[in-house]
Amino acid sequence: ISIGFMEYVDIISKELTNILGETIDTLEINTYSDGIGYFFNKFTGGKYDKIRDFNKQRNFFDSIENEYYDYIVMIVGRGLNVNAFEKFLISQKHSIKILYMFDDVARVEEFDNIAVFFDIIYSFDRVDCEKYGFKLLPLFYCDMYKYKAQHKNIDFSCIGGLHSDREQFIKEIMNKYPKDK
Repeated sequence: ISIGFMEYVDIISKELTNILGETIDTLEINTYSDGIGYFFNKFTGGKYDKIRDFNKQRNFFDSIENEYYDYIVMIVGRGLNVNAFEKFLISQKHSIKILYMFDDVARVEEFDNIAVFFDIIYSFDRVDCEKYGFKLLPLFYCDMYKYKAQHKNIDFSCIGGLHSDREQFIKEIMNKYPKDK
């Protein structure tokens, strides 16, 4: 169960299937509207996508509640229909429930509401691990993004969204270590 994040859900699922040799069901919690849906979502202040996503999640959980899962793994959980998930978990008392935070706790508004469902919580963020007692699990990468061109001497690289304080941090690094040094 994951937030939609490019093709990572499919890549992670395929890798886990290869390693475990088991069937994996996946659910992307959120979707983004385009076309007329984009208009409705903007007009409703984001409620259109949220209602659609909550209904999609409820239908998914209802459709699998009679399945037996050894593990339930969630990545981040932002946008989770907590009521539908909690109802689904009633049939999954034997499952090991794992939450992986590849975002800071401070950026996940509903964290406190979803963390209670999980037996194990991992995070990429060392500070969150120390603060909340999570297990550290660094971020992953996909071979498809591996640099395959000629060797280059790269001292610094940042790939990511410019949310929170990242842009300011990059500017500070660039100012501290100018190109001509």
